[in-house]
Formats: sequence, structure tokens, C-alpha cells
Amino acid sequence: MAYAIDSDFAIDAKHAGGAPPGRITLGFNVALFAFVSLVGVGRFLFASPLSRGASLEGVVFSCLLDMVRVLVVVLISSAFLKAFWGRLVATVWPVRAITLGESFAIVMMLSLLFGT
Repeated sequence: MAYAIDSDFAIDAKHAGGAPPGRITLGFNVALFAFVSLVGVGRFLFASPLSRGASLEGVVFSCLLDMVRVLVVVLISSAFLKAFWGRLVATVWPVRAITLGESFAIVMMLSLLFGT
């Protein structure tokens, strides 16, 4: 089987619509955090026996504290991931450094995929 070699071939990072792919924005990260928070609230309300006898104020306060705790942990993890990516991955392999927003999205997606 013969293969034709195209000397004008260039890898293009555009998708089918013709525009370059967009970066991860603050709005995407807020929507992703809201979705993960709603999943966590739903798990707490419907799967946890602790929420059965609690008052509505206690459940709301507990959910808000848990969202703040998760946000702090995700922000710290995102900063570590960004530093790790920039200092090791981007220096060893030919990939670009990632932003804090992109590392936040990576950590949130990993929490959705592998979270308990």
C-alpha cells in the first residue's frame, strides 16, 4: 500500500466550525462548581441518614460550610496542580503551561469522575 506525503500538511487546532477552541472561562468554572455542589447537596439530602432528623436551617448551614470547605480544598489543589504542571510536565514534554482556571477545571472534573 502506498502512502502519499503532503508537504503542505499542517496540524490545525481548529474544530469543525472553523473557529479555534475556546479557553476555559470563569463562567465555565462557576457552572462546574455549582453542578458539583448540587450533586453533593443531593447526595447529602437523599443518601445520608444524618439529614433525616436535622432541621432545614441545619441542613442549609451544613451544605454551605461543606461548599466553602470544598472550594478551599479545590483552590489549594488547583494551585499545586498548576505549579506541578509548570515545573515538571511542561519542562519534560512539549506541552504548554496551564492557567489556574484550567487547573481548577481539571481538579473539579477529577472530583466528578473519582469523587465519593
